[in-house]
Amino acid sequence: MCLLCHKTLSNEAMKPSRLREHLSTKHPNDKDKPIEYFQEIYKKFQNCSTIIASFKKQHAANEDGLIVAYRISQLIAKSGKSYNIGETVIIPSIKEFISTVMHQDIPEILKTLPLSDSTVKQRIEEMAVNI
Repeated sequence: MCLLCHKTLSNEAMKPSRLREHLSTKHPNDKDKPIEYFQEIYKKFQNCSTIIASFKKQHAANEDGLIVAYRISQLIAKSGKSYNIGETVIIPSIKEFISTVMHQDIPEILKTLPLSDSTVKQRIEEMAVNI
C-alpha cells in the first residue's frame, strides 16, 4: 500500500523500479524527500492500523451476532412456535442468564440482536431457499 495515497499496489508494482515510477508520477512533490520522512509516515500508519484492527474486531462481533441470529431463527423454525418468540422469550432469557449466572453486563451485540418476527421470518425464508 502506498503510504501517501493509500492505494493498494499489486505484487508487480512492488518492484523498486515500479515503486519509483509510482512515486515520481503520482507524488512528484515527495520524490526528493529523505527516507526519514517516509519512515515517519509509516509510524503514523502503524498507529492507524491499530484503529483499523479494532474496527475489524467490532465487525467480527457483529458478524458473530448475525450468525447467532440465523441459528436462533433456525431453532424457532424447528420449534414451530410463533416468530415473535425471539423478542418475547429468547432475548430476555439470554439477558437474564448473562446477568444472573455469569454476573456480567449485557453485551452491546445482544442489545442489537435482530430477532423481530419479520426478521426471523425473512431469515427462515432465506435459509429455505438455500436448502
